[in-house]
Amino acid sequence: MTQQPQTLWTNKLNQPASISPIVVGNHLLFATKPSSPMDPNSDLIGVNLEDGQVAWQHHFEYALISGLQAYTLLAEDQPIGIVATQSSDLLRGQGEVLAFDETGSIVWQWHGEEKSYAAPVVQEMQLLVLAGTSTLAIVSPEGDGDKSVARINLPITSSASAPAVRDTIAYIPCRTPDLFAIDLTTSEQWQFHAPGYERNWLDQTPVLAEDTLFTVGRMGTLYALDSDTLQLRWQQEISEKRPLSQPAVDGNQVFVGSRTGLTVLDSHSGQPIWTFPTTRAISAQPLILGDVVYVSCEDHHLYALDKTNGDVLWQLEMDRRINLPPILTPSCLLVIDRGGQVIALERPELSEEAIVKESASVQMRKEDLAQKMMERGEFSKAAELWLSLGKLETAAEAYKQAGAWQKVADIWQQLDRDGKRADALERYAQSLAELTLDVEEKAVAWDRAARAHAELGQREARQRCEREAARYRKLPILAVEIEVKDLTVNQWSQLDFVVKNDGFGPARQVQVQLIDDRFVGQEKHSSTWVTVMPDKQHAHWLEIQPQAQGEAVPMQLLIEYADRTGNMKTLERTFYLPVAGEMGASSTPVSDTGSFEFARLKLPGGRDQIALRRNMVEFFNNDELDLLLFDLGVRSDDFDSRLTVKVREIITWAVRHNQVDDLVAYCQRERPEVEW
Repeated sequence: MTQQPQTLWTNKLNQPASISPIVVGNHLLFATKPSSPMDPNSDLIGVNLEDGQVAWQHHFEYALISGLQAYTLLAEDQPIGIVATQSSDLLRGQGEVLAFDETGSIVWQWHGEEKSYAAPVVQEMQLLVLAGTSTLAIVSPEGDGDKSVARINLPITSSASAPAVRDTIAYIPCRTPDLFAIDLTTSEQWQFHAPGYERNWLDQTPVLAEDTLFTVGRMGTLYALDSDTLQLRWQQEISEKRPLSQPAVDGNQVFVGSRTGLTVLDSHSGQPIWTFPTTRAISAQPLILGDVVYVSCEDHHLYALDKTNGDVLWQLEMDRRINLPPILTPSCLLVIDRGGQVIALERPELSEEAIVKESASVQMRKEDLAQKMMERGEFSKAAELWLSLGKLETAAEAYKQAGAWQKVADIWQQLDRDGKRADALERYAQSLAELTLDVEEKAVAWDRAARAHAELGQREARQRCEREAARYRKLPILAVEIEVKDLTVNQWSQLDFVVKNDGFGPARQVQVQLIDDRFVGQEKHSSTWVTVMPDKQHAHWLEIQPQAQGEAVPMQLLIEYADRTGNMKTLERTFYLPVAGEMGASSTPVSDTGSFEFARLKLPGGRDQIALRRNMVEFFNNDELDLLLFDLGVRSDDFDSRLTVKVREIITWAVRHNQVDDLVAYCQRERPEVEW
């Protein structure tokens, strides 16, 4: 024999446990039954899993607890315990189904007209419970008590045991020699009838293993049925006219307790492999963990047996008989006797193979559940499950189906899928259109989408999103068109221009100013202040004299205006004008003039603008410069598309607007390895 595991704690409940406890968070939920058959009441007890101390107790008047089921609310990630009860007094009692959190608070409760509800079972976020003796109720375990309920009438007399469920098929144990199957989606029904004694009830929860369903009769026979058709594959009499325990299946072996001990059979043929004899009955389902099978016996012992041959590895003696199976919790192995004694043993260490197998099984069940949620259109719930499985791309697609674009964008950001993130942010902004939200909140969503597109250099998409933000804020969008005339260096000409408002609000106090030293004017700005309403335009002119010649001499205009709230805004526009040379006159080529004017700039702190320009040209590309301009609140359309010229214009703009420090800070943040 091997050494018995260490005892972590013990406790003695005031009343014996009636059914197997469940783990809810850091607590165990025990359902007790009265010590006296005449007592019509029962209690639900919350026990701290760490030390075994009673944390709380809930009393049920004129009702007995018939079943417990652990569940985790998906939306809140909150563990709960689902409790089913049956009336113990036809006049004063009531059966119901309740959900408790680990502190003993009732999360929700539900009941119909029935006086009794059997042990519940959860399948794919649905709670199945037998109501009365001939109704299957399907209840949502999610939410706060607003339960959506479906009812299926059954042509049989059901037992108080929980159904077994796989996919859409529920297998109902009966208080007759029958096992009943029903398809929950089509209502198709079929059943297995055990020949022989009418008292041979198949009233225990059947066990599914691959394509076989195992169930036991009260008269001592184990049946193996085809899970699709309920056709009998084999049967084996274990104990003549005596009840059996609920079977447990592990691979090719099926374990079942009887009045005389534990019998292990080949799951495919039903032939016995080995037996473990006992002097008293084994009425609780065996627990199989790795290479060990744990057996509770009414001879007061818990046995740990070698799964392959039945040799006793160790045994634990309790004060009273044990008719509940041992319970594996995250921290210990629990043994509970008929007198209410609870012993917590050190949790068995599973083999690496068993851990991998258990983990893979859980993973597979969750994936199957998530896929079925997708098929039912429960996309948000499926996405949460995919996230818990680490399937981020699949979760993003599920959130996409649910229209949860903000969550889609968050996932794509985690995966560095910037293009998909930008598209999702734009779809999120679109989804806010019909919601009752503050317009600024909607505008901010469009700003985020615009920035995401700007980071990718997607100019058209960025402008589209900026336009939507302006729509919500009722801001103007100004554009300037000029009429190009024949220009000659050092000669005065009239520059005609039109300011158009393609936006959604008025542009007030609009003034156009010439800010480029390559041109001089009799007046550096337009002489009037005007208001340009949406879909309107204003025509004006400036007298200018070019100081440089070339096919495309840059000329910068500054447009100043106030929006509807009175905030002053500025826009810069750059135009490239053909300027003819003057015979006999001295003029400076365009490129030399730009370099000459740039060299005369004075940067704060004695910075070297030539070195700054050289580094920016070397370490930034055009798209990154567009993002820089976006951060500075400037439209990149106002700058030359050629990299070297654009850098020079950005530095010149920063000097004129006292934002050189912001420009350098951006460069330092994006290229910290470069000395700026």
